[in-house]
Amino acid sequence: METLRRSIPDAQFTLLSLSAQQDIALSANDDLNVVPQLESFSSKAQLLFGALLSRFKIDPSFLFGSQVVQAIQEYKNADAVIDIWGIIFADQMGGGFLRRLGEGYHLLVGKLFGKPVIKYTADTGPFNSRWNRFFAKFFFSRIDLIFARSEISRNHLVELGIKTPIYVFPDTAFLLPISTTVKAHDLMPASALNRPIIGISVSHTVEGKEPEVNLYSTIMAQICDYLVEKHGAYILLIPNNVFRTTYDDLDVAKKILERVLEKRNVLVISESYPAQELKGIISQCEIMIGARYHSIVASLSLGIPTIAIAWHHKYPEILKLVGQENCMCNVENLSFTHLKEKIDKLWNDRNEIHMEITTRLPSVNDSILYGGEKVKELLNGQKNLS
Repeated sequence: METLRRSIPDAQFTLLSLSAQQDIALSANDDLNVVPQLESFSSKAQLLFGALLSRFKIDPSFLFGSQVVQAIQEYKNADAVIDIWGIIFADQMGGGFLRRLGEGYHLLVGKLFGKPVIKYTADTGPFNSRWNRFFAKFFFSRIDLIFARSEISRNHLVELGIKTPIYVFPDTAFLLPISTTVKAHDLMPASALNRPIIGISVSHTVEGKEPEVNLYSTIMAQICDYLVEKHGAYILLIPNNVFRTTYDDLDVAKKILERVLEKRNVLVISESYPAQELKGIISQCEIMIGARYHSIVASLSLGIPTIAIAWHHKYPEILKLVGQENCMCNVENLSFTHLKEKIDKLWNDRNEIHMEITTRLPSVNDSILYGGEKVKELLNGQKNLS
């Protein structure tokens, strides 16, 4: 919102939210209208059918409940639909016909009302599986503008035959401000003060891609003990995706802590903090070992030397933005020895790495803001988006 308002100062926003109550509380001062996003496949189908009825001037309210009708009305009233979901249509995400159909339904709803539809900064592809290729091409070919987060994602789209204009811009979260309402030092015991803080961002998605059961949690526990012994560090285990209704990052963090020998030197960030406050906690880390993409964005945007635990091309591509392509381990061949060597080098070179990252950040931020100008061009009805 802040990025787009730099280019379109009078923009008004409605957020279709998967956690509407929480987002309403968080956005009280942001001039943001929050309405519930439809999650079930049946409600998504109703939304599509209702949009079709509305397109032909038929009132859908006689068939559907208030949530579906409200969502239809929001699409109908909008001047544009902007999808800010992260990674979509990637083979590594799995899923067949129904999952792939559900990934892009909202893009089609926007087009049924004749609205400009923009896929905001995201990574996508590769497209090797049948339904992934089919639905990615079906949806992406029908929208108006795509912002890819990396050249690899752009190339995947081009190879798929997508003719929609595609631009490569970094993730907007690089510009997220920090809040120090919650400080890492406030969460730690007094015995941990005046010690280097090292952050470890954990991920249930990464755990789900480990080649052996419990390999990821075991290695990360070994790394915690190593960092405590080697550097006298205090470790923050940082969950990013915390749902509590299903298995999530907090469950992974607790599993890692169970395997740690020196538990008094490790803290699980067990509360679910807003993104700005989580970034404030990360800002106090000396280095970061990140499995969650947006925790890596947060640390890099602060100039913090970072190692990524990767499962998709989005990881090497974000590291490449700031000249850190070598600071990565793939989960498929993750080992304690290899990760330890990467961490040792990162620690020894951390001051130089910090300088290299911060030198490159201004161009990253300028590129993100330029993306807002491209949205403005589209909304102003300019035909030439080159």
